[in-house]
Amino acid sequence: MSELRLFLQREGLLDGNACAWALLGRDGLVQRSGASLDDAPRAGTCRLVLSGEQVATLSLPLPRLPERKLTPLLANAVESRSLEEAESLHAVFSGWDRAGQGVCQVLSAPWLERALARLAEAGIHPAEAVPEWALLPHQPGEWTVLLHEAGCLVRFDEQQGMALDAGDPPQGLRLALAARGRPDRVRIFTGSRLNAPEVEQWQAVLGVPVIMAEAWDWRTAPWTGAISLLSGRFAPRRGRKETVAVLRPLGLGLLGLALLHLLGLGVEWGRWALEHRNLRAEQIALAQQVLPAGAAIVDPAFQIGQMLQRLQGGAGSAGDDMSTLLTDLGRAWPGLPGPVLSGLLYSEGTLQLEFASRQADWLGQLETSLQAMGYRIGSEPSGQGGVTLRILGAITPRGGAADGP
Repeated sequence: MSELRLFLQREGLLDGNACAWALLGRDGLVQRSGASLDDAPRAGTCRLVLSGEQVATLSLPLPRLPERKLTPLLANAVESRSLEEAESLHAVFSGWDRAGQGVCQVLSAPWLERALARLAEAGIHPAEAVPEWALLPHQPGEWTVLLHEAGCLVRFDEQQGMALDAGDPPQGLRLALAARGRPDRVRIFTGSRLNAPEVEQWQAVLGVPVIMAEAWDWRTAPWTGAISLLSGRFAPRRGRKETVAVLRPLGLGLLGLALLHLLGLGVEWGRWALEHRNLRAEQIALAQQVLPAGAAIVDPAFQIGQMLQRLQGGAGSAGDDMSTLLTDLGRAWPGLPGPVLSGLLYSEGTLQLEFASRQADWLGQLETSLQAMGYRIGSEPSGQGGVTLRILGAITPRGGAADGP
């Protein structure tokens, strides 16, 4: 993942967008760099390096509490060691020193708030921030010094460091030796300082071994992450971003499924509508054959049913075989929905019914009822899956015994 690393100085973002930046690739090498926030690219991760003079390291006698309970107390605890009010201080707990005191990193809360707001306006949301000295290499028993033109930085151990004057050697380094004791050695790195220090002079004044190391660059220094100044109200909203990152593909997937479901419903509705139109067209064609010529066809199924009811309910004469046959057919007609009646023909005592489909159970029920009334039934398949049912005259007088020989 690419990394955008920014170097923030106290006055850098107050009046403009002056800000040194470097874009690092996956291999940790600088791909691009610049000095204005306007030119800074976007990357997977953004980290801040704060110039050393902006962050003060303090050791305080703090209660042994869990960090979540200790953090709200830090600003008031360091107020007595600062000229600022507690509301203007941002204090970060970074551990315990060898004497058992709590170590805090302290910086100006209003300045940090303005800097983060300016970065947010540019669409940059840093995940971490450290003082410059926290990136210096460190070994146990060794102090690491970084030389700049305007001053220098020193790192005492994993948690403590400070900015010093530009003396040669710095006066602040001598005071630190008197207050902290002497390390095994002092290792010097060069930053923006052009002239190399006099190692022999440093060694003579400080009274400890001094070794010269190579040049050092904040842009490519390994990021340890041991100290993070973005905590409390300045903590990045990682949880929200990670939740959004997880829920976004899930939401898109659910939306896709919903669209597919709606598409399927649309296709199914289209098929149903087409079948309904075809069935109605068949019913209208049948009604045109059965109903009187010129009759207005509004609801073919209802109109044909009404006609059958009138035929079934008509008294008819004893010699009217068709009327009698239709009446008996109405009585034998099953109550359950059956196949579509596509044709009706009476000729010489035989009633022929054409059905558009063959429903064996329904037709069997109709045939059984008619046979119980004494009718002879004949059936045969017709075209396109239909069936033709023929009802012949009764072989037993209605309501009487069978004829004798």
